[in-house]
Amino acid sequence: MIILLNPEHAARLLGLTPAVLAAHRRAGTGPQCLRLTPRARPLYRLSDLALWATQLSSRASVGCARAYDAAIAGETDHDVLRQIAQQGADEGEAQFAASLDTSTRH
Repeated sequence: MIILLNPEHAARLLGLTPAVLAAHRRAGTGPQCLRLTPRARPLYRLSDLALWATQLSSRASVGCARAYDAAIAGETDHDVLRQIAQQGADEGEAQFAASLDTSTRH
């Protein structure tokens, strides 16, 4: 199943603002996007967001990975996917902070 998100939902899922996501798109450094026509708004596959996020940060990658797993399992409600992603992002951020804390103790 392919889940497509508009730029606002994609940005929220990644923990970015739509403007930052657009800047990444223009610079060619963002996740792959699709356009149905040359003038259409960009759309993002959830799998592309998860891939891009894993290349950036553990916080975003945990959130996207959780949302991607839920989508594969059949969840299609974008609000539920965003909630899953946010919970995963919060968990990823806590793991990252804990890893920093333990690395500074050595």
